[in-house]
Amino acid sequence: RGEPRGGSLARAFFCVGISVDASGAPAPKLLLRRSFAAGGTSNASDDQLVTVAFEKHFCFPEYVPGNLTSLMPETHARPSTYTFALTESDGSQTIGFCRRFLPPGDHARYPIVTCVLSKLPWFTFFWGALEPLDAHVWPLARPALFDTSGARPESTNPAMPPDAHVTRYLTELFERSAPPPRAEVAASTPWHPPGTAFPQRVSLYAPDDGATSSRVAAVAARGVRFAPLLRGKFTDVQCCVALFAALLFERRVIVVGADAASASRAAHAAAALIAPFEWQHIFLPSLPHAFLEVCTAPMPFLVGVHAAHAAALDRMPKEEVFRVNLDTGEYTYFPADLDALPSKPRRALEQKLEFQVRGSSRIDDAAVARAFRVFLSTVVSSYRKHVVPETSERPVPRNALVADGVWLDQNAFEATAATRRTKMMLGNLRGTRLYEVFVRGRLAAIARDPNQAGFLGARLGSS
Repeated sequence: RGEPRGGSLARAFFCVGISVDASGAPAPKLLLRRSFAAGGTSNASDDQLVTVAFEKHFCFPEYVPGNLTSLMPETHARPSTYTFALTESDGSQTIGFCRRFLPPGDHARYPIVTCVLSKLPWFTFFWGALEPLDAHVWPLARPALFDTSGARPESTNPAMPPDAHVTRYLTELFERSAPPPRAEVAASTPWHPPGTAFPQRVSLYAPDDGATSSRVAAVAARGVRFAPLLRGKFTDVQCCVALFAALLFERRVIVVGADAASASRAAHAAAALIAPFEWQHIFLPSLPHAFLEVCTAPMPFLVGVHAAHAAALDRMPKEEVFRVNLDTGEYTYFPADLDALPSKPRRALEQKLEFQVRGSSRIDDAAVARAFRVFLSTVVSSYRKHVVPETSERPVPRNALVADGVWLDQNAFEATAATRRTKMMLGNLRGTRLYEVFVRGRLAAIARDPNQAGFLGARLGSS
């Protein structure tokens, strides 16, 4: 997971605007595209991803085909950033990092979205790479936006001019392999002539992957922020804890927000709550109209939905879901999930979250990540005592989790739980995909090195 495809830091860049047809109906239009496959050649799979992202309207998830008001011109709007995710046939995901801004002008106009596709979950890095482009993409994109002839090939496949300043900047930045953690990645800014006072290059830094420092700090380093779940309309940390429980027990989760930025950021924050477990099911931080049917699926999912689609969601037949509205603070949850969380660790977790909500001027993302990991470590870390080699005289149960010659005695693990609710939580985790994947990974690590630290490694106490 998280490895760039084809050796390139990013897979592709593209730009989408809004055109208006003769009837006055607005619709997204692909304006620019560029792939970054190794060696500078075009890659069919990367090109296909751009096509899917554009045609399914991931850059404008609020858009409804044929609706005259789903996209509206604006006079003033601050740039915003958000993400979407595309799942490929092998199950891997590519993330789309979007930046939405208004082109120059003092009249009402439609926004432009620039987007970079990458396997790497480096939020701060890619949004930082897109930020300098606002003023320089528009001159390239404008001719394609207002070309209505459809006669030129670039009307449907608008490749970027190879000698353009923006193209040179993007190629220098992204047509390279992923750097090591904390390494500098620099690219020149050719739109600034040498000898002027303007910066001659942009410097970005690869986030820390947690291998050489605190693993909880890696969450904040990549750019995951927990403020969408702990600020705004939310004054009760129970919502965040209930969301945490719903994800641990693999419920269906819908996060609704008034814009693509709030919904997608909250969805990523939600997925980060359960680390070092990883969400193993459908994950769509920005769900466009074409994919709303996902919310009727019987399997677990975690999706972010634009508030413009809330009414359509209400009309759909859905099984039980955990739903939270970021704009109103309303949420529905499963009381049984909260009841399964051990009382003492849960109170400690809630106290730490209360401090972040009420006792601090800003959310400390590393502290929030640490609070949830300490909770999980308190409940789950003693599994290490119940790892058994297959060579022992104890028979391996048919449904045991086994990896590389060792297995977890889940029955003994649950039987020795400190409290009734701890036992209940371990029982609820049994059978979930995220627990199975995590345990098998830890068993494999223990088989390689029997002295391996337990649940979170030796750094938990110092994180």
